[in-house]
Amino acid sequence: DSRIKVIHIKNTGVSNARNVGLSLAKGEYITFVDGDDWLSDDFLEIGIKYLEATGADIFMGSYIKNYADGTEIKVNEDTAAMMLNYEECLENFFIQSSNKTKLSWIVCGKIFNAYLWKEVRFNIELSMGEDAVAFWDVLKKANKLLYMPIMGYHYFQRVDSAVHTYSVKHILDNLKMYKYFCDDALNCCSKLKQNYFKQRYRLREVETILEMSLQKNSNTQIEQAKKKLYTNISSYFLSAWNVHGIYGVIKIFIVFMPKVIIRVIWHVYGMIRCFRSMLVN
Repeated sequence: DSRIKVIHIKNTGVSNARNVGLSLAKGEYITFVDGDDWLSDDFLEIGIKYLEATGADIFMGSYIKNYADGTEIKVNEDTAAMMLNYEECLENFFIQSSNKTKLSWIVCGKIFNAYLWKEVRFNIELSMGEDAVAFWDVLKKANKLLYMPIMGYHYFQRVDSAVHTYSVKHILDNLKMYKYFCDDALNCCSKLKQNYFKQRYRLREVETILEMSLQKNSNTQIEQAKKKLYTNISSYFLSAWNVHGIYGVIKIFIVFMPKVIIRVIWHVYGMIRCFRSMLVN
């Protein structure tokens, strides 16, 4: 089929492969499908029809998680159709406190107007969160995003995939993702959202220290990263003290501590589940 192009390149990660595809793409629309996943036969046809009918720049459907044993889980099956502007996209994709629809920021399962990617590429330095950062940049150029509860994308779940294999680099790259949101929000978000992403990044710093502390083997990279994070957090508390005094420090504790405690409990629970699973097997 002359419409299909096969490109052979050295394996340097999914981000570089996607960037090569974006550079060579000539069509009016862009979509992404990971190696183990697949699309329903009519997903592209239906999505493009909706884009043309509504004038939206991005079409997003629901997706199905497929497992090796044949199990399927339909995600967002009961979520109503919606047309979202930029501010509403931030609320539904990136702000957890109001993210009740659980819309995913991964680029798979979406159809994009190709012009949105003209100057946007995936960060090849990130092993985690590269989807979110690219999607964040694309949304700033989009007019509207149309969501429809159509099960068009099949997301195959492998226990040894990059998403399920957590390393120190993954932990630190995830923190870099939140740092990007925090910094870029200063240029494109309201003051309220700027404060949200700043707090979310600071909380993520604390979470990162906890996650690295749970790593089985400590090494120089982990210790250096933790030392840097401790310094950043200390500077944050010192800044709050200098500006607001003891009230600023108390306010930080009120905001952070319940979330940190919940995170610690969740990690302990996960470790117990893992231990019980090992005993059963």
